[in-house]
Amino acid sequence: MSVTPTSFFIDTCIWLDYFFPTRKGYGDATALISFLYEHQLSIYYSSGVLQNLSHIARAQMRSELQALGEQNDTKAALVAQQFAWSCIENSRKIATVVGSDESAVWLAEKFYEIHSDFEDCLVMAAVKRSNSDYLVTNDKALLRCGVVPAISSHDAWRLVASLYEPGDSEF
Repeated sequence: MSVTPTSFFIDTCIWLDYFFPTRKGYGDATALISFLYEHQLSIYYSSGVLQNLSHIARAQMRSELQALGEQNDTKAALVAQQFAWSCIENSRKIATVVGSDESAVWLAEKFYEIHSDFEDCLVMAAVKRSNSDYLVTNDKALLRCGVVPAISSHDAWRLVASLYEPGDSEF
């Protein structure tokens, strides 16, 4: 890891916080990702993260539309699908995907003894393969795992703001 972090792998939960103002972590995720992008720091995600983002964003948007009284299920499904595609498009514009192949699966298997969730192991493998300084996640299990340096979105935002603009960050 470099002395001053320059690359960050963003997990699914942080992307969801970034795209949904109703989520608890919205402020931290928005501040962090915007800051990383504006300061041209490297932002990574995996194809699996993108797949999860698409699925969860579509389901959450559909649920929110129904909670607001949208009675037309077909219309809600279409709006939710378009929203999910917009999330993917936006993520692709500001971050770089880390591919997944046999070597990623091989590496993920090596993490099994430490962490038994295969999906999380694939995330950790992608973090390693991208040489990211930090995995940014609010997933408690990944934060405790220790295979890769992991930090919450709140702490990541505080870290980069203090390193790149000392005294200028809002906490």
